Parts: sequence; C-alpha cells; structure tokens
Amino acid sequence: IIPSFITDPVTDVNVFLKIDPEIETLSDLTAVNIRTASGMIQDKKFIARNVFVGDKGWENIKKPELLSVVNGRAGLDFGVLTGLIDRGNQHDASIELHVPRFMKPREKGTFLLTDDKDYPFLVGTSYTEDKIKPYISGCFVVLSGDINYPLLDVDYPGESTDFLQDVFWNLIIHAGSNVNYVYENNIRIGGLGNLAGTTIARAQAKLYENSVFTVHGRLSDDSFRVTGNANSSSGTITYYGAEFDIERAKLELDTANVSRPATLAARARTIVYDDSTDVDTEILLNAYSIDRFSSQRLDASGRVEARNDFQTKNTNSTLDTGALGIIEIGFSSNNPADNTQGKILARLGISSENIRNATTGAFTAGLDNYYFSTLLKPFEDTIKRYTKFDVVKFTPSVLGNIVRSQLGFRDKFGPDTDYMFFDRSRIMFGEYFLNDWFLTYRGQYGIGRNYLLRRERGFYHQFGIQYLLKNNTRLQLNYDYDDIISKGEKRIEIRHDFEF
Repeated sequence: IIPSFITDPVTDVNVFLKIDPEIETLSDLTAVNIRTASGMIQDKKFIARNVFVGDKGWENIKKPELLSVVNGRAGLDFGVLTGLIDRGNQHDASIELHVPRFMKPREKGTFLLTDDKDYPFLVGTSYTEDKIKPYISGCFVVLSGDINYPLLDVDYPGESTDFLQDVFWNLIIHAGSNVNYVYENNIRIGGLGNLAGTTIARAQAKLYENSVFTVHGRLSDDSFRVTGNANSSSGTITYYGAEFDIERAKLELDTANVSRPATLAARARTIVYDDSTDVDTEILLNAYSIDRFSSQRLDASGRVEARNDFQTKNTNSTLDTGALGIIEIGFSSNNPADNTQGKILARLGISSENIRNATTGAFTAGLDNYYFSTLLKPFEDTIKRYTKFDVVKFTPSVLGNIVRSQLGFRDKFGPDTDYMFFDRSRIMFGEYFLNDWFLTYRGQYGIGRNYLLRRERGFYHQFGIQYLLKNNTRLQLNYDYDDIISKGEKRIEIRHDFEF
C-alpha cells in the first residue's frame, strides 16, 4: 500500500499466483510463485514478478542483507519482488513521486525507474534488531524536481512516515536534465519546524546530468549513508536577502564521515548598482567546507578560487549546516574601497547601521518562503508544463512588506499601499537549450525613490543569455531595463574559471 502523499494509488491490479513447494526458498517456507502481476499507476503499466534463491536470475540480485518477503503465520515465502514500468506506447516510463524529507510537503518530482540489469528494482526484507523490516533497492533517474539536503524536519497531518524509518534503502540516484539541489539555513520559529524562520542563507543549484548519489541503510539507525558528487554552473545563493548567481559549484558527499560529511567549493557573483556614482561593483561569494575537528579548510577537487584582483581580507564567516558540516562563506569585491568584510557587506545592504533592515528582510523572506512556496509551486509547475520552460520561480515579498511596515519602515507606505505589498517581489523564467545555452528573464517589482508619487513604480527587467564552453569559459550577454527611470543598459562579458 503506497501512502497517498507519495504518489497516486495503484489501480487495475491483476495477479496470478501458484503455491509451489518444489521451489527452493531462503526461509524453507513454501514458495508462492507469481506467474503474472500487473497494475496501473499514473496511466503507466507496472509489471512485477518474484525471484527465488534457486532461480537463474538470483545471482544478479544477491546481496548479503537481502531476504525474501515472507508470511510466517501462513508459512509462505514470496521470494524477492522485482518490477518495472512498461513503456508500451507511452512517451516515457516516468512517474511523479513525493519523497518525504527530501522534498517539501506537497512537492513532487518526476522519476524514471531504469531497466539496469545490474541494479534492478527489488522489494524484499532484511533483519534489524531481530525483526524483519522492508528492503528496497533500485536505480532511478530524477528527471525533474527540487531535492533538499540535509533532510527536512516535516510532519504530514493525518499520515505517518514512521514505516519509512525502518526501510533498508539501497538506491542509486542519477540527476536528469532539470534537477535542483536546495539548501536553506533557517533560524526556526516555534511550531513551524525547520522550514520557516529567519532565512540566513538559501541555495538552489541546477545539477549537471552526470551527478550521481547513493542512498544506503536505514534512517532509524547509524547505517544510513548518502554518498556521491554533484556539479553545477547555474542557480542562485541568497545570503541575508542578497542574491548571487552561481558560477561554479562542486559537492562531494559522504555523510558517514563525521568530521567532513561534505566537501564543497562554490563561487557565486552579483552586481551592485550605485545610482549616485554610476559605478557597478562586482561582488563574489565563495563557499568552502571546514573540518569540524581540525577547523582546516577542505576544498573539493577542482576547487574554485577567488580571483586575485578581488579584495578578500577579513571577509569570512561560518555556518553550521548540520548534516553538511561547517561551511565557510567569504566575500570579495572588485572595488578597491571594499577591503574589509564590513565594507563589502555594507555595499550588499548588510551593515551594523542597517542590520535591523537586513535581519528583518531575512526573517520575512523565511515567512514568505514558508507560506507561499507550497502555494505557488503548483502554479509554477503548471506554467512549466504548458510553456516547457526549465525554470519558473516566483519569489513574493508580501508578508515581508507587511512586517516591515509594522516595524517602523513606514516611509515606504504612501498612498499606494496596495502596490507596496508587492515591492521587491521577483519572477524568473529560464530555458536550457542546445546543451550549453541558458536563456533567462528576471523581473523585480519596485517602488521608486520618491515613494509618495504614484508614477514611480514599475519593473526592473533583466534579459540574459549565457553560453558555457567546454574549457570553463562562458559568454554572457545581458540587457537590463529599469522601468521606473526608463533606462536600459547592455552588457557583454567573457569569463574564464581557472583551476589550481
């Protein structure tokens, strides 16, 4: 029985069984041979059969922890169940699934169960504390979806996920064409778990298709382990409300390593526009793993280094990410005046003079993310489905503006309070094509500097196209248009990443 919050129920089930005492079993109980078994799930046909220790295919699935599915009271052994999705006339054999704790409630991803003969989909049992518990093995491709790690602390009202804790997982997970890794660092608000609060940092990175992870063991004991590696060259990192575009990121994961569960090297950039001086400042965010015991910086292979023409003195801070370990975050700027952390953060809008503003923004971003992300996700998915866009993201700032107004930021509330509720709300559309090209549109609604004039409101538009070459070189073309001041700007950049 599959819980309703994971996927749709299986229908049109047809099973033909035969009790066959001649078949050899691991348990020495009487074998139940599944001659034929099928059902429908999301309009896809699922076919299942079983394998016993004496069968020809047993050597291909033999694992020391894998046992048969048995009914001890009835004295029956159902062997190890194996199955696949019959592609038939369907375009593909993928199904939509919600993966508890790896995804936020009500979010789903598109999964493809592979027909890898060396790693078939299996359902059996295994022993834990002298009790028989479920065992699930297989190889999946995540075609699309947002995957969170560390695991989320979430509840499902009216549903129980306790049975998932004792399942022995033995999975290989490949990233498909549209998979995002998501990480959020929140200071919790009582009663809302770890999905709401002050959002200190948030990362969403689109993974390369060669990213692979293994999930092995039980969540209920120390055997649970996630290993693998992932690469990315697109996505966003938000730190106290300041948003950066990911240029390169590499993650190596081994959660069994207590001192170093993750080895991370990442770099992201943003441009700060100063209307008063008409000077643009480029600021880089660099992130690295720190050994929990030795406090030494640990770079992933092919680490990303800050360019030496950027100021980097005294710009580091750390985040304890739990299962990902300690992450060091450093900032660097191409403006010679930004030679300390305080000056760089001040340029980003995070300084001692306006820390209340920055912290309030981070706090309210957490509220907006918690209450609106799950409401907007189906809408985003619908737009993706009909437009075929790879990226559709709405980032509202409604609750943020309400809270800010109640905390003394009343200067932004003139006669247009209805419009002010949407100040700083953002939208983004993106499309990957021809493997190495990425086309984007970003829009942010804003109120002009003279907040009491109704005419000073509008969108800030940014159109971009990026081409990533094989030798870590990228060509970036942008056109920015400020609707408030009716001014446009064109930019062409050629960038190269050096490895040391």
